[in-house]
Amino acid sequence: MRWVGIITRNYPGIVPANLIYFGRSRTSEPVDKRLLLEIVDRLKRLEEQVGLEDVPETEDNGVDSMSISSVGAEAAQVTSLDEDPAQLVPSVIRDIVNRINDEGSRSMLLSNVFCHLRHVDSCYFESNPCIKAVTSAVSEIKPIQTLEGCNTDLAWKAFSHTCRISKTLGYFTVDETPNEGDNQVSTPAGTPLHEAEIERNRKRFGFWHILRTDCLFRKSFGKPTLIPAGSWKVHFPDPTINGVDDESSRFIQIHFLISMRLGLILRKYLDWITGGPDPDPVSHDAIIENYIDEVQSILSDWDTASLLRTATNHIDIWLCIDVLIGSYEMLIVLYLSKKCDSGHALPCQAVDLARKSLKTFQSLLGSTSHAFWGISPISMYQLLPFFILCLDFIGNPDHENLDEDLESVGWICDYVEMVAEGRFELKPVILIIKAMVTACQQAKMDRLARLVTPGE
Repeated sequence: MRWVGIITRNYPGIVPANLIYFGRSRTSEPVDKRLLLEIVDRLKRLEEQVGLEDVPETEDNGVDSMSISSVGAEAAQVTSLDEDPAQLVPSVIRDIVNRINDEGSRSMLLSNVFCHLRHVDSCYFESNPCIKAVTSAVSEIKPIQTLEGCNTDLAWKAFSHTCRISKTLGYFTVDETPNEGDNQVSTPAGTPLHEAEIERNRKRFGFWHILRTDCLFRKSFGKPTLIPAGSWKVHFPDPTINGVDDESSRFIQIHFLISMRLGLILRKYLDWITGGPDPDPVSHDAIIENYIDEVQSILSDWDTASLLRTATNHIDIWLCIDVLIGSYEMLIVLYLSKKCDSGHALPCQAVDLARKSLKTFQSLLGSTSHAFWGISPISMYQLLPFFILCLDFIGNPDHENLDEDLESVGWICDYVEMVAEGRFELKPVILIIKAMVTACQQAKMDRLARLVTPGE
């Protein structure tokens, strides 16, 4: 989880030292869940230490001079840690998943897998082959009981604690003048001016990472914002303020600049959608096109594909993947949001981007050096592209590149099976992916059969 690094950097001692990626052990109890529960427990204790137990969770302070104005942004959003994940997916998918008896499996699939399909227009699911594919996938899971689910909701709960603690420690009001509010944590007396500015700049970095994480939870899992407009005043940090100019940190600085620019676009889009988009389809699509142009401009300005080719170590490669594949995913969501001229077909641009995203991952993770990165790269970046490519493969009779795309989705299936071996809590995810690939294989055979017997 991205927020883990934020907590580790800014709150030493809160997160266990062993909370880093490592190979999955074949234990019956999920390691991730134990670590997340420990984080939540430590965050709660820290809240008590800084006096947060008496602070209302809905408290809003400060002026957000750098927040993005949006339709309806003035109205404070009510957030709930118990929002029903079933409401985030198309109703036809929700009805199918509700056939699963085990509540944990049902909730995990709605919260972590099928939530990505909320970006797909519901009219697309009028396609019988698509409905049949999802129904078949779910039918494989129905007999399974007592499965341990993924921990997105627990991670978001921990993130909510992080936001409250950060706000109390002054991360949300770094650039607020003393007369603007009482939440600014003052610098200890006697601190040299340069050191004080370095500390403020460090908090700016921390806050912007937190803000982006909030956007990622909103985009990927449909969570409400925990950082509404009007609750913060933090300028963009200065990467050079501490005088560090090390070539080894080049990719870290580039990643920060790109990811935060993308985060601001994503925040504008999410605020716009939440506030109520333009009901006129033409005006709606014009706004979407502006967002698309902004994302494509970032990809062009920074040439992120070339950056990935020049990265030489795991960290730099991961940073490049985060911005490159993250950009593809944002563009897919934006193209899916358009209203005009789509009919019952998925936008061809979204399908092409899904294909490119999967092939990029296949090229990267197919090498021996990156073979054990675990399932997180797939769950964070590839579920939406995977579903888009599969759904178009199954439901679009004009889908091209059959062999190439079948190889890509088949590779995803093989990779997930490999890294999830022995992890019974991920069995529903594996079954869903395998069933979708099987449906693609059947769609290809059906099309070949029609070519042989065109009159039928």
